[in-house]
Amino acid sequence: MNIWSKFTPSMCVILATVGLLMLASQVQANDNTGLMTIEPYNPLSEQHQAKVQLLALLQQAQHRQDPKILTQQEAMVMIVELTQPKLLAQASSLKLPRLFEMCDAAMEVSSGFLGYELPLNDDVNTVISALGRGEVAAEDRNFLYFEAQLQRLQSFTTRCLAEQISPLTAFVESLPQTARTSTRMSGLSKASAGITQLFVSTLAAAFLPSVSISYRESIMMALADSADEFVSSMSLAQRQQLLEQLNQRQSQLVPELQPYYLTIKKALTNQQCVGICALNTTAN
Repeated sequence: MNIWSKFTPSMCVILATVGLLMLASQVQANDNTGLMTIEPYNPLSEQHQAKVQLLALLQQAQHRQDPKILTQQEAMVMIVELTQPKLLAQASSLKLPRLFEMCDAAMEVSSGFLGYELPLNDDVNTVISALGRGEVAAEDRNFLYFEAQLQRLQSFTTRCLAEQISPLTAFVESLPQTARTSTRMSGLSKASAGITQLFVSTLAAAFLPSVSISYRESIMMALADSADEFVSSMSLAQRQQLLEQLNQRQSQLVPELQPYYLTIKKALTNQQCVGICALNTTAN
């Protein structure tokens, strides 16, 4: 799990999304806890509309090879609708299926921006070069071109995914041993792998010298605020490995990011294997 090796952030988002959606379908099967019952009223209808419109814009921009479509005010207005703070504020009152749905909407759009195939033309190159932050690797070009959009999307996605961990843990822990089928526990393992990979790849993005301090601070703040929840889904070995890699890179962080680094480091030093960590250990 070397976070500074070549990685594709969009694939990490997809991995987390697929793992969580697989688990969502598996845990709903024969559920008698009530935790997976969906409310008749959908409080996420406006967010869903924003997602549908953004995915349509992504498709249109890709078809026309015109990424400027995605940087215009129309797209940003929809991103703001998709990632409203009030959605996270109501997360604790949502049933798990709605929480899955809320986070999946942001992850799907974020994945679309990260996976967008930027044309290699003068317009795009001019935008990236004008940022004046040195040579940019091909796999990092999307971070720069869509920086304003991804800053909001990834901050929300990170916080939203963290909101799932506690109720997801509570649901699995509430199941009798006979209901902890191999399918369900395999789904939990895949989901936790996706959660961990998303945390790792987002953290790696905070070390990209090409992106702005504002972007890096935004995602580091989201990771620090959610560090305890994310770490609970990691094995002790994963925590130690990630901590060692972070320590080697600490000198690369600008002073503004050091407080967030220290919060994440403190969470990684936690040697208690509880929650998803314990459930995965027991299942194995």
